[in-house]
Amino acid sequence: MHFIQKSPLFRFLALFIANLQIIEYLVNTCDIHAIFIRYISEIYQYELFICSSGIRKSQERSNIMAEVIKSVIGKLSGTLGNMVFRNIGDKVVIYMRPHNQQISYSEDSVKNRSRFGMTSLLATRANKLPGIKEVWNSVNAEGRSAYTKLIKANAKSTDAECLTVNNKITPMGNSLKVKSFSLTPQKFVIEYRIEDKGIDKILPPYYANLVFFCYDNKNPESERKYLIAEVPGDVNADEGTEYTTYETVLNSAYSKIMVQFKKAVVLFAVTKVEGKNVRWTTTFGAETDL
Repeated sequence: MHFIQKSPLFRFLALFIANLQIIEYLVNTCDIHAIFIRYISEIYQYELFICSSGIRKSQERSNIMAEVIKSVIGKLSGTLGNMVFRNIGDKVVIYMRPHNQQISYSEDSVKNRSRFGMTSLLATRANKLPGIKEVWNSVNAEGRSAYTKLIKANAKSTDAECLTVNNKITPMGNSLKVKSFSLTPQKFVIEYRIEDKGIDKILPPYYANLVFFCYDNKNPESERKYLIAEVPGDVNADEGTEYTTYETVLNSAYSKIMVQFKKAVVLFAVTKVEGKNVRWTTTFGAETDL
């Protein structure tokens, strides 16, 4: 049996067996050994397991999806037929898209889709910053991963076409008192103080995380409606002053685009990761003219 398991064809069939028309036959008659993949089939409303004990049906469920606990052909992402593959941590989750889905083009529906797209864009950018994944994975917030937690935490704060000062890249943490800040096409500068929370005091070195969103193009006819960017940084030493001054020079590619816009939203937060000890500040959000 082990030589069969190594066959690419066998691996392919194992991964997509939840969608085959012969599934009922396999469930009742076959025993497939040592694949260690878990499937949940929305089509047949059954939860299926392919494991060392074979394939079996569990009790019926509704609105469920497939989850690959350990993929034998590596991580997948994207869309195939009516399946959407997403990587969540060390798992590949397969979402089954509904058949004959009716898309509404009402004003509210269009705005909701735009708002979700903007929120998803923020979550993708924030998730690239150092310490952000660890922070969201450490909190008991709604969502399966750091990415989905970011989306749910920002869902009500995002406008259909713009981020707002109420958006966040971190959950509530140590208070961040900001004395001043400035954002130009060349650099970002901020003066701040981290309020202590006893044993959760955050001292250098730590990460300084910035997401900025530029909007309101000077040319109303321009196709570019916004610019969103994440800028990682770090603070390595205590300045010995009440307020810390953090300054970072922006990428020249960003600078060339930023000059096209009139306004920007700034989201800034500090994160610190020491093994399993994860600390962070509440996100500072503000709007500024460019």
